[in-house]
Order: sequence, then C-alpha cells, then structure tokens
Amino acid sequence: MLIAFTYITAISGVVTAAIMDSNCTMIAGGEIKLGLHSAVLRRSPCVYIAVRKHTLLPDNTICELLHFCVTDMFAPEAVNCPNKLPHANCLQLYTKDVDIKGGEDRNDNCWKNKDTQKLDPELVKVAVNICPKTCGYCCITPAYNCHNKQYSRVRCDLVTPHMCTNPIWKSILVDDCPKTCGLCSEAGELNYL
Repeated sequence: MLIAFTYITAISGVVTAAIMDSNCTMIAGGEIKLGLHSAVLRRSPCVYIAVRKHTLLPDNTICELLHFCVTDMFAPEAVNCPNKLPHANCLQLYTKDVDIKGGEDRNDNCWKNKDTQKLDPELVKVAVNICPKTCGYCCITPAYNCHNKQYSRVRCDLVTPHMCTNPIWKSILVDDCPKTCGLCSEAGELNYL
C-alpha cells in the first residue's frame, strides 16, 4: 500500500502539489499555476509530470509519468460557497457569475478600479464579503480559507454539500475536509497542508 506522500517534478522544473493561489485561479498570463512554481505553457495548457510515490519501505519508490492538463481558468474552490447577498443582487453589482469551465477572467467590478484600471484591494474585500461565489473568491473567504487534512478518512473531492451539513458526517468533515465544506472557522487551529 502506498503512503499518500507525493512529490511532483515537471519536465520544465520543480512544482508542488497545490494548484491554486489566493485569487482562486489555475491559469495566469498563459501559465498554469502548480503551487509555488509555474510550468510555463504558452502554447498548450498541458504538461507531463513525474510523480514519485514513496512506499512504506525505504528506498522503494514508484514513479509514474502523468499527462496533466488545465483548461479551466478557475479552480472549483472558487465557487464552492454561497453569496451573502441574494444572487439577483450580486448579478446587479457584478453583472455575471464566474464560469469555472470558461477561459474568461472574473468581471472587472470584482477587482478593478475604474479610474486607475488597476487592482483595488478594497473592491476585492467587498466582493469577498458580499458576493464571493459570483466573483469567484470563495477560496479566500474565512469559511473556506484553510486546508483539508492531507491524510483524511474520506476523500474530500467526493464529499457532497449535503454531507457537509449532515450531523452524522459533520464531526468527521470538520476535521478532515473543512475547506471543502466551508468549516474552516469551526476547525479552529486545524489548518492542514
């Protein structure tokens, strides 16, 4: 049985396993974000990566070459929370929802100062506080700004919204999948990497 420790090396350089930044995006300026380092992929949003999985025995590793493609602009975590205002009100302010399957950036009203045409942190703060789903900022809201447990009892990617609110599951998910369920505030200091 393999331990879930994974080390990823891209042909073009070293990358880490996280695929998101504080903007909840996966692609920026033609580059795929793969944690702290980016694989430069100007022609194609695909890269081959070597995955080294360590087993329980020392000096016993299994390497795999995987073909990895990212075509979506936003990570799923960008829209996995509710808006605080009614959806219709958010659409009046921001005109359209972020489309995680599309290649378009979020609406300028979510982040850009109309006078300076530059990033305005106050506009981002307002969007995060009132319409995070519409603007694609869920991953930086307090409820979702933590990490799921690396070695969890359940696969967080298979957890449904119903499971997150079900009292039977909630005690497990607050420990194992707080980011998936928006339970970071309840998880307290348990911010797993």
